[in-house]
Amino acid sequence: MHDFILLTSSFLVGSIPFGRIWSFLLGKKDLRNCGSGNIGTTNAFRVNGKVVGILTALFDVGKGFACLLFPNPALFGSWIVIGHIYAPWSGGKGVAAFFGICLAILKFYALIPMITWIALVYCKIRPTYASYVALFIMCIIAFIKVQEIFMLIALLSVAIIYKHIVSDLSKRCR
Repeated sequence: MHDFILLTSSFLVGSIPFGRIWSFLLGKKDLRNCGSGNIGTTNAFRVNGKVVGILTALFDVGKGFACLLFPNPALFGSWIVIGHIYAPWSGGKGVAAFFGICLAILKFYALIPMITWIALVYCKIRPTYASYVALFIMCIIAFIKVQEIFMLIALLSVAIIYKHIVSDLSKRCR
């Protein structure tokens, strides 16, 4: 029962919609009705600018980092990402929360894919493609440095990529 409560708690932490919250608190547009309709960091930047984008990124990464509050950071962190992606109320795509977990577990090694993502986006590569590259790099780092969690990192990467693909396909069908 205790584990069920902790898993549910980590899912709920992941489902906190910081993009929506910051947009509302700062009197900006509702992300669900603008841009891609996603409440994550990229859409927050595009629709509501740097302040909302940065706050959303920091808090979404922070909720991933919150996995350290749980007894098994990798397991409960994965539920934070799942909660972020599959929130009952319009979730994100999971990249920022995933980076937060990786920062908590892999420490400074997680900065490599994060900086790669930022550099690619700065060079005008679509954030979706930058995410694919960063996730791949994160999997390689996990395989080399912490093999015990490699499979979990790989499965979360697949879930995030799946969410991106589904989102892209739904845009094309509109």
